[in-house]
Amino acid sequence: MAASDTRRRLEMIIRAEVAREEAEHIAERVTRAKRFARSDGRWLGGPPPYGTRVVEGRIEPDPETGPIARKYIADKLLAGETLWAVVKGLNADDIPAPRGGKWAVGTGSGPGPCPRLGRVAVRPRTHGVRELATHR
Repeated sequence: MAASDTRRRLEMIIRAEVAREEAEHIAERVTRAKRFARSDGRWLGGPPPYGTRVVEGRIEPDPETGPIARKYIADKLLAGETLWAVVKGLNADDIPAPRGGKWAVGTGSGPGPCPRLGRVAVRPRTHGVRELATHR
């Protein structure tokens, strides 16, 4: 093996290490920025939980869906009703799911227009409880 090949390999190793280190620094900065935004009460993006809306970058109860989330979901689940019974009640009362259509039982988001009530039900924000940041 020629000396120049060894030098090139060493140069590539050094560049790769510098790039890896920079990627770690970027991840740390992004994590810090998100932690600060979260602690400041700002919504970090994506669709807000059912029963809430984003106003000026902050999440707040939605006047239309908030009472539904409280009355038809949170209160009934806290009273001991099953997810299936809650979904049945939502669909029987023709309460549309967040993206329209019928409600379904489950914990994943899954394909199609049926949101899974299980995912909504386990979010503390759905029940009016503020989540504490669990990230570092």
